[in-house]
Amino acid sequence: MASASKFDRLYRRIIIAKYFTSGWGDVDLLRRVVSFRNDNTLNTDKWRTLVSPNHPVTIDKRIKNNSYEVIQGHFTSPIVEWFGSSMLEEIKTARFEAVLPADWKTEKKPICLHLAGTGDHFFWRRRHLMAIPLIKEYGIGSIMLENPYYGTRKPKEQRRSSLKYVVDLFLMGIALVMESSVLLHWCQSMGYGPLCLHGISMGGHMASLAATAWPKPVAVVPCLSWSTASIAFTEGVMTRSCNWSVLEKQYRESRSVSDQASLYADLNKIHERRANFPFNFPINTNIGNSKIQFISEFDPGECYPHYDDPAAMERFDAFLNEVTFRTNNDDFKSSLIGPKEFTATDKQHWLTKGKNLLKRSQKIDRDREHIIEIAKYVFDEVTHLQQYPTPTDTSSVIAVVAEKDAYIPRNNVTSLEDIWPGCEIRYLVGCGHVDAFLTKLHVFRKAISDALERVSQVQD
Repeated sequence: MASASKFDRLYRRIIIAKYFTSGWGDVDLLRRVVSFRNDNTLNTDKWRTLVSPNHPVTIDKRIKNNSYEVIQGHFTSPIVEWFGSSMLEEIKTARFEAVLPADWKTEKKPICLHLAGTGDHFFWRRRHLMAIPLIKEYGIGSIMLENPYYGTRKPKEQRRSSLKYVVDLFLMGIALVMESSVLLHWCQSMGYGPLCLHGISMGGHMASLAATAWPKPVAVVPCLSWSTASIAFTEGVMTRSCNWSVLEKQYRESRSVSDQASLYADLNKIHERRANFPFNFPINTNIGNSKIQFISEFDPGECYPHYDDPAAMERFDAFLNEVTFRTNNDDFKSSLIGPKEFTATDKQHWLTKGKNLLKRSQKIDRDREHIIEIAKYVFDEVTHLQQYPTPTDTSSVIAVVAEKDAYIPRNNVTSLEDIWPGCEIRYLVGCGHVDAFLTKLHVFRKAISDALERVSQVQD
C-alpha cells in the first residue's frame, strides 16, 4: 500500500486559503447549471455543437522576437448566452495568450492549449514553465486561457484563488469547456494543428472535460488529475480547506423551507439519485505485471474522530472511579486551592457531563460526514467524466498521475481507463502532487509531444 505524500500534507497546511466561504451559492443558478449539464451531455452531437466555429475572437497585441511570437487576445465567453444574467461582469470576457514558434520547423503547426491549475493566475507560470520550453524542446506552440475567477477575471471581493461559492466552480468548468472550443476552432481557422488539451491538477480535469466537447480527434494530457473533481474536495488534503460549517449550516437551515425548490430539496434529489446509481468503484491497480495499491490521505476518522467506543467508555469510567486529585499547600500557595477528593456524586456528575459532550461530538461528526457525502454526489453530478461523452479518440489521451498524490487520491473512484478505454496512464512512482509539479514538468511536456504525435497519425 503506497502511503500518501507527507510533503503534500505539510504543504497544504501552510496554505491558509479557504474555499466556499459563502456557501453553495444561488440556488436557482446551481439548479440551472446541473440542468444544463444534464440536458446537453445526453446528446453527444448537441454537446459538441454548442459553440459556433465562427465565434468572434479579437487579437489585441502581437509581440515577436527571434525565438517566438506572443499573441494576446480576448472574446466574449459563449456561456454568457445561457448564464449571462447570473454572471459577474468580470468573468464574461475570456482572455488568452498564444506563444508560437517564430519559425515552424515542419509543415504541421502543433498547438497545445494549457488550462490553469489552482492558483495559476494570469499567464506567467504557464508561459515560462511550459510554453517556451515546449518551443525549444519540441517546436510545439501553446495557447493559455485565463480561468474565470482568476487573474483579470477575478471578482473584486474574492480573495486570491478562494472561490466563494460551490456554484462558482461549476460555472468555471462549463465556461472553460466552451471557451476551449472557441480557441480550438480559432486554431483550425488559422491553420494550426494537430491540437492538444493539457492542464495540471484542476487544469488537467478541465482539459479532460473540454475534450468531451470537441467533435474531432484531439490529444489530451491531463496531469495530476483523475476522473472527478469530487475527490479533491471531499477526500484529498484540500478537504480541510473547505468551509464545511457554512455548507452544513445552509443545508440545515433550508430544511425548514417547505418549498420543493429549496436548496435542501435540490441537494437531496442529487444525493438520492447518485446514491442509487453510484459512479465510483475501486481503482484497477494493475500496472503492467506489478500491482500498486493507493490510499487516500484523507481519513474522515482523522479529521472528525469518532468516540463511540464502549471499551474506551469503560476505561474512562474506571479511571474516574480510581483517580483522586490532590493538591499540596506547600506547592500551591493559594487559599483557593485545597486538598480534594471526588465523591461518588462528583464522579457521576463528570461522567454524565463527559458522555453528553461525547454524544454532542458524535452528532456533529454525523452531520459533517453527511454534508461531505452530499457534496461528493453534487460534485460528481457536474464534474465526473462518466457524465460526459467519451472523446473521439482515446488512444491520444495520456494521463500523468503521481503515485502518492494526497490531493487527488484515486482509491474508491472510477479509473480513467474504465471510462476512456484505450487511454494511457503514466505513473510518477514515489511522487506526491506538489513535488511532481516542482520536479516533473519535463515529463508532462514529453507526454504532450507523444500525444500530439499519436493524434497526428490518427488524422493522417
